[in-house]
Amino acid sequence: MLESFIKSGSFDDFGHSRRALLENIDSIIEASAECSRAKKMAEYSLFGDAEEMTTVQVSIENIPEFDNKRMLELEKETIGFYISGHPLDAFRAEIDEMSYTLSSEKDQIEDGSKALFIGKVEGITEKISKKGNKFGIISLMDFHGSMELTVFEKQLETLSRLDIEKPLCFKVDVSNDGQNTKMRVMKIMELNDAKKEKIETKVIEVPQEPKVLLLDLNDDTSQLEFLYQIVRQSSGRRPLHLIITSKLQDVVIETGFSVDDSIDEKIAALEYVKVV
Repeated sequence: MLESFIKSGSFDDFGHSRRALLENIDSIIEASAECSRAKKMAEYSLFGDAEEMTTVQVSIENIPEFDNKRMLELEKETIGFYISGHPLDAFRAEIDEMSYTLSSEKDQIEDGSKALFIGKVEGITEKISKKGNKFGIISLMDFHGSMELTVFEKQLETLSRLDIEKPLCFKVDVSNDGQNTKMRVMKIMELNDAKKEKIETKVIEVPQEPKVLLLDLNDDTSQLEFLYQIVRQSSGRRPLHLIITSKLQDVVIETGFSVDDSIDEKIAALEYVKVV
C-alpha cells in the first residue's frame, strides 16, 4: 500500500522524489515500526511526553526523480490514469496540426465515412478466431480517453515493426447504424506518413440542448423588442424556447430562433427575463 501511495504521487509534498522514497521504502517501514515501539515504551516512562522519547529519525538521500515517461507509467499502474501529464504531451503540437478524430467522437461519425485516430498503443491482446485466424485487440489511448480497435494478422505484423512507444495513426472505415459504431482498420502509420493521407470525415450533427428563457409578461412591448434585438445579436446553434409567465398560466413557446451562450451575459442585467 505504501508503495502504491508513493508511485501515485501521494507523498510528493514531503520534499523527496518518488524514486528516493521507493528506494528507501525498507528504511521507512523500519522507522515506522521503531516509532510504534518507542511510543509504546513511552507510555510506561516518567518522561513519556518528551518529544525525544517518541521521535525516530530516518535518513533519505533525495536522488533525482524518474523521467516523465516512468512517472506516468507508475501513475497508470497504481490508479489507472495519468495525473502529472500525458504520454502524448511531447507530440501535442505536431498532432494538433493534423486533421483527426478523437475517441470521444467516434459515435458521431457518419456511416461509410473514413476517420483517422491518433494515440498511444497501451496494449495488444492477440487471439485466434474460430476459423483459426490470428487477430488482435488494440487498446488505443488519445487525449480524450481510450478505445479498442480490431486488427488482423498482417496488421499485427505491421505493428511489430513500429515503435509503439510513439503515437501511431489508424485510418479506419466506419459503419454506424445509429446504435452501434464499428470500425475496420485500413492502415496503420506513424505521424509523418499520416500527414500525407487525405481523409474527409463526415460527422453527424448532434442536436444542441435548447436555451430556455423565463419571461415575465407585461404590457411594455419595448421590453420584447429589446429582447428580440439581443436574440438577433446572439445567433448560434441552440434552439431558443421562451416560458411566458402570467397570473393565469405559463406558456412555452418554441421561437424558431437559435442562439449561443453569449446571450446569458447580455440579459444578465434585465429584470424581466432570466435563463432557466
